[in-house]
Amino acid sequence: GKDVGSEQLNFEFPIESAEPSSNRAYNRGNGVSGSGVSTIHNYRLTDENFEYATGAKTRFRQNVEAIKLMHEIHAAGRTATDEEKRVLSKYVGWGGLAYAFDSDKPEWNKEYHELLELLDSDEYRLARESVLSAHYTPKTVIDGIYAGLKRIGFERGKILEPAMGIGNFIGLLPDTFNAKETYGVEIDEITGN
Repeated sequence: GKDVGSEQLNFEFPIESAEPSSNRAYNRGNGVSGSGVSTIHNYRLTDENFEYATGAKTRFRQNVEAIKLMHEIHAAGRTATDEEKRVLSKYVGWGGLAYAFDSDKPEWNKEYHELLELLDSDEYRLARESVLSAHYTPKTVIDGIYAGLKRIGFERGKILEPAMGIGNFIGLLPDTFNAKETYGVEIDEITGN
């Protein structure tokens, strides 16, 4: 903790585990010796990861494939292989896909019912709520931000991504930063996983 006047701030980090919680949320690590520090290596994004499919139904299909794979990986209690990470990196969230949550859109009826079956009630609610806010930062913007940080002399240190989405900022972390000093928070557990 850091002493701030007469009050003290304490920060505690949870022990990471590959075990599911009661609501299917997972930590992404398997702490070593109770350290709570993940031994999983940061997946490095490349230009290929930013070649997003066009068309709402194609993006929907890639999201569903990623969610099914995520559920399979978690059920097996393991981490994703590099090939699986490529599939998972195609998940783009639900921004721009509001019709998939609209029971009154006949052209999206199949997708609407597929989501109801695929997601539990909390996952579905969070996904539906994210349609207006789940828009991810393009690589060119992230590269520009890291270049700006370098220009002002910030090339190493701790990074907090308070709304990490699918992890593009951490996935494009410059080599000068230590991936073990990056922290991310995401409210939508499907996106965060």
